[in-house]
Amino acid sequence: MVQAVGSKQMAELDRLAVSSGTTIPMMMENAGLAVARIAERMSESKSVVVLAGKGNNGGDGLCAARHLINWGFKTKVFLASAKSGLNENSMKQLEALEGMGADVSFVSKPDFGSCGLIIDALLGYSIKGNPRGVFADMIHNANSSGRKILAVDLPSGLNPDTGKPYNPCIRAYATVTLCLPKKGLLEKAAKPYVGKLFVAYIGVPYSAYRKMKLKNPFKRTNLPRP
Repeated sequence: MVQAVGSKQMAELDRLAVSSGTTIPMMMENAGLAVARIAERMSESKSVVVLAGKGNNGGDGLCAARHLINWGFKTKVFLASAKSGLNENSMKQLEALEGMGADVSFVSKPDFGSCGLIIDALLGYSIKGNPRGVFADMIHNANSSGRKILAVDLPSGLNPDTGKPYNPCIRAYATVTLCLPKKGLLEKAAKPYVGKLFVAYIGVPYSAYRKMKLKNPFKRTNLPRP
């Protein structure tokens, strides 16, 4: 069985990866590509909507949007934060999208139109408490849209350690968790929100797993991967 980690362990794993020379942009590129590959298969049409937060989780979604556009998908991106609120890594992803002329806007109530899939890249494992403001509005709107939702790392609004759904919480058709499953994803309370669970390789070096006495899941061949 694949090991699961808590949010503090995942933060330390990320830190060790960066200290070894593997950068956040490197891991973000791998994460975005993994998400895009699953989205390509899951979407019920050639139209996809990405909901992106201001942190690294949002950057993963922006990266996925870029790949989907390159593959011929009509892709709209709705930001949950003004451009000035994005962190450095997400800003770089946004600039790449803007350079392509991508359809990116900041609205609290996105129009899903006839899209075949929603990618939830709003909130990651650093979540503390109930989503608020634009984030809460976007979660409510996505859940009531009737569209399939693919969550990045974990459904926005889900506690990564306990599996408790905050209010509101994305109800995903599938979740692409990054590097290792977060403990909360495997809890019974989380099942209605997680959907089918995939584990994505993002380039965390084996040395980081070893320092934390964690098994490297990507030495195995029976994982459900993108």
